[in-house]
Amino acid sequence: MLGELQFDGERRLTDLKEVKRWMNWVKTQVRVGIELEKAGTITGYGDRGEARNTVFMRALESSNTYEKLSRYNVVRVAHDGSVSGDGNEILVVGNMEDFATAHRKMTALHAIFKQYKLHIDQTTGMHYHLVAAQNDVMPEVILKNLFQLMRRHYAALLYLTGTTGTTRGTRRVIRHNLGPRSTTGHSQRDYGTTFFKPAHLHLSPRSSMMLSVKETLIAQVGRYAAFNMGDGTQNVKDLTRFDHDGNVTTFHVEFRFPDGSDSPAQIVTQMFLFRVLLMKAVELSQFGVLRIDDEESWRNNKRATIMLSDDSLQRGDRYEVSSNGYSGTAEATALVHAEAQGMTFVEAVAFAKEDARKLIASLRSHLLSIDGQSLGVLEKLIEKPVWARRASRNTWERIEESLMPKERVIEGLQQNILRVVTLGELTGVPNIANWKFTLSQALGVTQQEVATAFKALEQNVQMKFDREVGSYIMVW
Repeated sequence: MLGELQFDGERRLTDLKEVKRWMNWVKTQVRVGIELEKAGTITGYGDRGEARNTVFMRALESSNTYEKLSRYNVVRVAHDGSVSGDGNEILVVGNMEDFATAHRKMTALHAIFKQYKLHIDQTTGMHYHLVAAQNDVMPEVILKNLFQLMRRHYAALLYLTGTTGTTRGTRRVIRHNLGPRSTTGHSQRDYGTTFFKPAHLHLSPRSSMMLSVKETLIAQVGRYAAFNMGDGTQNVKDLTRFDHDGNVTTFHVEFRFPDGSDSPAQIVTQMFLFRVLLMKAVELSQFGVLRIDDEESWRNNKRATIMLSDDSLQRGDRYEVSSNGYSGTAEATALVHAEAQGMTFVEAVAFAKEDARKLIASLRSHLLSIDGQSLGVLEKLIEKPVWARRASRNTWERIEESLMPKERVIEGLQQNILRVVTLGELTGVPNIANWKFTLSQALGVTQQEVATAFKALEQNVQMKFDREVGSYIMVW
């Protein structure tokens, strides 16, 4: 709908060449790395009497450096005391790969995890890092819009990325309501957990510099923010850095989501999702900073986020707000009753699902421009996210099989159209209407058949009409 999005346009990308430049920068310079937490204890000995953890480490072929890619893109295995068993946290470095390549590696990696009986459970999460391979002075407005997009669509992102859910306290547990007694089968998280705090929901960057936003997040939750820019200690944990004008000199943002996954298709798809969120932020920056705090959909997003994140309303718990600021379960649960009024859980899921549909529709062109296979997985997650599939007692193997993109076999009229376009067999036509009419005559089919075939083709490939050539051209 025209006029639905509003912007503060004082600081924006005024030159379209700059928009294109930063879009290409995201495509070529920004990598998406993952911290995969896996529960389980590696015990016993290998075939040659070696300790199994030694054999496991050899199987991962870790590079132990960010300067070189290993077979599965694994850098190293870190220890996380909050993860059950050995506390395995596998660091997967970001790379510029298509869906098929990234999925092949992630599938092979999970086959190794399965061999050594490592898996996700109530203690495991998954963090995504967007990191610039080569730093540049990035306009602050881009980071502001990335921050705003994650705030505005947070309920949708929780809906899409959820797998097992959490409960209150500092340790995550798989909810009992995921079993046969479930009345909602939903995924629940808690604001008070130490690994995940969506404090960004209550911080607007419109009137503040992102450096100030970062410092506020650090003061409130340290580096455990869902949108994490670092802990400010000027070491490896300090991620995003700025110059005196507020522009970004070091781009590194961590998205902390509380749920892990044992589905390679979901894990890889989320790599593409977060990359195109940044691409969308660049695109929006030509208009200024996205305004969200005064729209009804934003208020519904906050309500839905809370209903998806905390089960206190389901149980009827009541808490008092302390004077210590935003720091724990009591404050968060009080916030539930203050901001989630008037929305049931079913309504929250319905809102998040519809907003997820709108979000992915807005990202569609960007997904197709880097690899369209992830789009198909996201569309399946919209209809039934992993947490709902798990609630239906689906195994991880069945979930993986159901999420995988279908083979895109193009035959018949679609294949003939692709041949005409690829080989340049119909050029010099002044406009789209005449080109499609001429094509229908050349192929001996009706214009309606051509239109239908084009619509089907656009689900798989990108084509655009080039007036200079007088024909469609492929955009791979």
